Amino acid sequence: MADLDQWLGIDNRQALRAAVDGWRGVLSLPQAQQLTAHAAGLLPAAQPLRLAIVHTYTSDLLQPWLDLQAALSGLALHAYHAPYGLALQEAAPGSALVAHQPELTLMLLRREDLHPDLALPIVGLSDERRASLRADCLASLRAIVGLFRAQPVGHLLISLLPPVSPPSLGLYDAQSAASEAAWWSGFKTELGQWLRESCPATLLLDLDDIALQVGRAQFFDRRYWLSARFPFTAQAAHELARRVLAVGTVLKTPKAKILVLDADNTLWGGVVGEDGFDGIALGPDYPGNAYVEFQRRILDLQQRGFILAMCSKNNAADVTKLSGLGVQLTRRAAK
Repeated sequence: MADLDQWLGIDNRQALRAAVDGWRGVLSLPQAQQLTAHAAGLLPAAQPLRLAIVHTYTSDLLQPWLDLQAALSGLALHAYHAPYGLALQEAAPGSALVAHQPELTLMLLRREDLHPDLALPIVGLSDERRASLRADCLASLRAIVGLFRAQPVGHLLISLLPPVSPPSLGLYDAQSAASEAAWWSGFKTELGQWLRESCPATLLLDLDDIALQVGRAQFFDRRYWLSARFPFTAQAAHELARRVLAVGTVLKTPKAKILVLDADNTLWGGVVGEDGFDGIALGPDYPGNAYVEFQRRILDLQQRGFILAMCSKNNAADVTKLSGLGVQLTRRAAK
C-alpha cells in the first residue's frame, strides 16, 4: 500500500492525521497497528486520556482503532473495558470503573437493552403500545444514565447500535403509519431534549449517522457479529473511534474559537484586485459554486460558536462587497 509507506515517512502528527483522515480507502488491522506505533512516537509527547467502556456487545476488538485515533490525536489512551453486559454494578462507588477515574465513559448499548420488546419488529404493535414503549425506553435509559452520572465517570457518551437488517416494511416504511424509522427518530428527539435540558456532560453518539455515512453494508460485519458479537467492519470501527477520540481531544487540548480566512482564492476564486468583480469565481456555476459551498460550510461553523475573521490585503470596500454577495448566494443555495 503506497499510502502507508508515505504516511510512515511523515514526522508531523498533525500532517499525518490530516492525511489519514482525508484518505478514502479502508485500513486493515495490521496497517492500523503500524500507523499507531509510528504516530505514538512523534512529538510533542502524547497527553494521557482515561477512557472507560460499558458495553453489551464486544468492545475489545474496537481497541486497536481507538489506539490508532488516540495516537493520531496526540493522546495516550488508558482504556478500561467493563465486564460484558449491562454491568450496572460499575455505576457504584468503589467499582473498577470508578477506580479507573475515567475522563470519558463510552456506553455501547443495543436497542433491546432498553426494553425486550425492541428485539422484535415494532410495526405490529398498536399505536398506544408504540407510544407507551417509547416512554418505557426513555425511562429505562434515563435510569441507566442516572446511575452512571451519579458517579465520577467524566464526560458520558451514549450510543445505541442500529439494527443489522433494514426496516421490516422495507421500502414502504417511509410512508407507513407504523414506520420504524419515524419511531426511532421521535425517540432520539425526546432523548436529545432530555440530555440537553437535564443531563450535562452527556452526549448522544449517534451510530445511525455513522451507518448513513459509510452505508449499511460497510457498517456491519455479520461474520464478526454472529461469531464474536462485534458488529463493526474495519471502516465503521475506525470512524466510531475517530468520533469518540474527537470528544477526548476537545477535553484535553485547547479549543479553537476563531477562524481567520484570507479572501482571494479562499472565499472566492481569483484575485479581485486583478480580475475584477466579473472575473472572479463566485456563483451558481463551477468553479464558483465550490466557493459558495465553502462559504456555506463556514456559516455552519459560525452557528456552532466559531468567531469568523478575515485577514486580507485587498481593498476593504471590495472585500465587504464580495463578502456580502457570498452570504446572499449561500443563503439562496440553502433554500
